[in-house]
Amino acid sequence: VQTCALPILTLKNINKNIIEFKDLYEPQYYDDVIKAINIVAGFDQESNIYKSPSTAYNLGSLIKKIAQIYISDCIKKKKREEKENTEDFLKLLTEDIGVSINKTVIETQTQNFRR
Repeated sequence: VQTCALPILTLKNINKNIIEFKDLYEPQYYDDVIKAINIVAGFDQESNIYKSPSTAYNLGSLIKKIAQIYISDCIKKKKREEKENTEDFLKLLTEDIGVSINKTVIETQTQNFRR
């Protein structure tokens, strides 16, 4: 399974309304996307560390890049609502990912380095 396919398969298990990758760019699904990243990267809530911290970081980056490409596609195809939803989702991601994912990634990597 490709890395990109893992979060979408996980998302489909979390939320049955997500059918295609583009569906995750609905702002109301943002929390589900974070849950999926945490599951795929092996986040342990008790220890507050990731089994695969680079996976969590890379998935966040990949989702951002794909959103930017999708926005361009929506502009070309005059899909205003989908463009606005994706921009709103991207705003949520940009503002929150540093706290909800990247901070824990850095903490995990620091702990792993100390070991």
